[in-house]
Amino acid sequence: MPGKTFQIFDLYGLQGWSAREVARSLGVSLTRVYVTKHRLAALLKREIQRLQREQE
Repeated sequence: MPGKTFQIFDLYGLQGWSAREVARSLGVSLTRVYVTKHRLAALLKREIQRLQREQE
């Protein structure tokens, strides 16, 4: 996971910062914050599904 992607995930997803705060703090667009959140959510969903299939 590239550096800014992880920082966005950490600040927005885990620490609860607003998307606007994250964008301003990291010097990225608001769109990038939202797109990163969407992509990571999809990645986590696929991984959870894979792990569930392995347990069956």
